[in-house]
Amino acid sequence: MSDSGPYEYIGTVYELNETARELGDPDLTDALDTVIKLINKPDVPSKAVAPLIVKLQAQAVKFKMQAKYYMLINKEGEAAKKKNLYLSMAEALKDLVDSLKYLAKNY
Repeated sequence: MSDSGPYEYIGTVYELNETARELGDPDLTDALDTVIKLINKPDVPSKAVAPLIVKLQAQAVKFKMQAKYYMLINKEGEAAKKKNLYLSMAEALKDLVDSLKYLAKNY
């Protein structure tokens, strides 16, 4: 995070960690870990972009399907919160993948 201070970065990491802890999903934890690494160091080596795109897109698909599960099948308890978290993560990863595709194509 080049323009922000360390406290803002720590706050971001804390919030993302709490999101992962809330769901207890190792794939979500892994995706958020990748996001934190990209926030800290956005310069992705060109030969690492393609595998990263595939990994993040696959995770986005998984999260979208999990959101659908909580939307259509398991509607009990905190299903709405989980659905919203998974949908948000899937959408955010899709946006990140689009950015990485642009990076791979143009640099």
